[in-house]
Amino acid sequence: MKKAWALSIGLLFLATPARADVFLNTQHAAYAGYAAIGLGYVGSTFGADALYGWTPQRLAGLDVRSLTVKGLWYLFTVGHEAEVSLRPYLGLGAIYSPDDELFLQLPEQYPKGYYVPSALRPTLFTGLRLKLNPSFSASLEYALLDSELAFVKNRGGISYNQVGSVGFALHYNFSVE
Repeated sequence: MKKAWALSIGLLFLATPARADVFLNTQHAAYAGYAAIGLGYVGSTFGADALYGWTPQRLAGLDVRSLTVKGLWYLFTVGHEAEVSLRPYLGLGAIYSPDDELFLQLPEQYPKGYYVPSALRPTLFTGLRLKLNPSFSASLEYALLDSELAFVKNRGGISYNQVGSVGFALHYNFSVE
């Protein structure tokens, strides 16, 4: 099964017809963490990010570390894709936090199905990527966690201004020739 996933991802990257860029990504917020760093890939219609994030104890009550993986689908491009451009996107992601307070399997003291896993969370997001030149770009992103999507469905528990998280990212393309 793992080989099939690796082959599928490899074929997806090879099947991208236009120029593809690999970049160093730094991000602030949007559930990747207060500060996150990682690698990314951008093709003509698809992109992917892998980030390691950290949120300090003064903001979260304890130091929180996270691993975030995101798939981005670019809707269209305004401008020239290889130079200055603006690209809106939609995306899906997963955030994993290897923290002792969080869990992947429900602890035995709770009935089956009482809580969903708290260490691994899906997220839905949208954003805009502004390419400033072939080497640098920036993104503004709005993300919703699965618990916030449940709020939208059930309309209770938290107010609308508490739903979602805005993030900002800077990208340095180190694959420019």
